[in-house]
Amino acid sequence: MAALERFFLSKGSHVAGYDRTPTELTASLESEGVEIVYDDDPALIPAGMRDRARRLWSTPQLCLRPTGGSNGSGPMDSGL
Repeated sequence: MAALERFFLSKGSHVAGYDRTPTELTASLESEGVEIVYDDDPALIPAGMRDRARRLWSTPQLCLRPTGGSNGSGPMDSGL
């Protein structure tokens, strides 16, 4: 998942995710700009990532959605 997160960061996307435990890798991703939460409480999902209708792809670790206009054009945005 880290490679996908870094890819979308390089495209200017907002990237957020969940991990059970902080590690050197998660610390590195956070320092690169990934928002990571370590509690599986849905209330911790970043507000911009809660709209399921706008998500294009999701796994337990990552969700993607467009950041463009209402037609969905533009770079991808990812998150919980």
